[in-house]
Amino acid sequence: EKATMLSKIVPKTADEAQYNIAYPVAAALVYGDFGYAQLKNLGDPKVVDMMSLLRFKVDPKLDAQFPAKRICRAVIETKDGRILTSPDCEPRGEAHENIGIDWLTDKFRRITAPVLTAEGQEKLLNLLTGEENVPIRQIIDTANKAFM
Repeated sequence: EKATMLSKIVPKTADEAQYNIAYPVAAALVYGDFGYAQLKNLGDPKVVDMMSLLRFKVDPKLDAQFPAKRICRAVIETKDGRILTSPDCEPRGEAHENIGIDWLTDKFRRITAPVLTAEGQEKLLNLLTGEENVPIRQIIDTANKAFM
């Protein structure tokens, strides 16, 4: 229920997109992902068109598991009338999953690819996964130098 209450307007700012349910879902349907590329192109006509086709409904059985679990299901009706239903799913990265460093580094590379060089990504990853007491100033300086 909480997710269905989020904004569904066409966002004009990153803040509006952050508290929006329809825009990230539509962008993920159109482009297969939601990240920086979709945030920098707010108002993308393909995404806006997809937003107009979306409806959000509460499933009481799934909602009863919140906040311990954040489960969703997608139901898609095709133009020819077929109904496609996904299995119930949760966002990746939940605490109970014991996500490993490989998953985290893959996500880091995917999310930062539009703005960081590959060399910059690796330097940052080495800092972040290396010794425990790296000064924050060193991490910030490395990140600033890694931008494309």
